Amino acid sequence: MVEYLGPDFLGPVYPQIVAQICSYSKSKFAAIRQASVYGIGMVAQHGGSAFQASSQLCLESIKTAIEFPMEGNIKEKKSKQSQYHHARDNAVAALGKVLQFQQTCCDMNLLVPFWLNLLPLTHDMEEAKVQNTFLADSVLKNPTFILGAQYERLEQFVVILGEICSKKQSDPATMEKLSVIIANISQDANLGGQF
Repeated sequence: MVEYLGPDFLGPVYPQIVAQICSYSKSKFAAIRQASVYGIGMVAQHGGSAFQASSQLCLESIKTAIEFPMEGNIKEKKSKQSQYHHARDNAVAALGKVLQFQQTCCDMNLLVPFWLNLLPLTHDMEEAKVQNTFLADSVLKNPTFILGAQYERLEQFVVILGEICSKKQSDPATMEKLSVIIANISQDANLGGQF
C-alpha cells in the first residue's frame, strides 16, 4: 500500500500504516523483520514529504532491525542464519533508501557513516546491487556526501570497493561507474597517494 498508493491516497491512515509496519521491525522472526524493513524502505522511497512525520520512528525501527541479536538457536541452523542475514541486509538497504530519498529530513552527518559501516551487503544480492548503485552514483555526484568533507572515509570506501567490484555484488553499469570513481581518485593529486 505504501509503495503503490502512497500518503496522498491513504490520507489520515498513512501514519498508522507506517507505525504498524515499523512495529514489526523487532519481531523475533527474521522473515517478519525483513518484510517490515522492506516496507520502511518503501515508505522512505515513496512517502515524499509525509516521511518526515514518521522519520524518527522509521530510523529507530531500522536500527532495531540492524542490531537485532542472533540468538543461539539461529546460530545452529544455516537456513536460519541466512534468513537472519537477509533481514539485516534489508534493514541496511532501508537505511540506504532513507539516505537516497529523504536527505532533507534526517541528519546525514550521522546516517551516512553509520550506513557506510554496514556495507557491503553480503546475503541479499538483489539489495546489494541497488545499494552499490546508489553508493556509486552518490560518489560520482557529490564525493564528500559519502567520503566526508576531508575525505576521512576514503579508506573505508576503498575497502568496500574491494568487495563490491564483482559481478555478484554489482551489475555492469555500476561496475563501470566504480571504475570511473577509481580512476578519478587515483588521478586526484591530493588523494592518489592515499589510494
